[in-house]
Amino acid sequence: MIYLTTIDEFFAWSAGRLSGPLIEIWRDALRKKLAPQTVNVKLAAMRYATKRYAERSGNPRADVARYAELLKGGAAKSPRAMSIDTARRLVATCSGSDIAVVRDRTLLIVGLR
Repeated sequence: MIYLTTIDEFFAWSAGRLSGPLIEIWRDALRKKLAPQTVNVKLAAMRYATKRYAERSGNPRADVARYAELLKGGAAKSPRAMSIDTARRLVATCSGSDIAVVRDRTLLIVGLR
């Protein structure tokens, strides 16, 4: 479904025109307001659509999006792990022998493994 939406967005933006340079201009315009990952998904939709159109029409030149490059920096940053000192301080906040405190401390310790 996202592919169809993307294709509709592109043709609305381009006033129904389609060319390789126009796809690159569109990609660069998207870069200003969207994350690289999102732009690359939209670009993949256009690549797929123009490839399928070229295959069905028998005209390899119709695959105008094939040379549009994906954006770099599309990988999401992985979260940093908690330091051992921070983990110890977190567990230390659960002090006492009340059943709820013991439960919370146990959950933290198990979750931190």
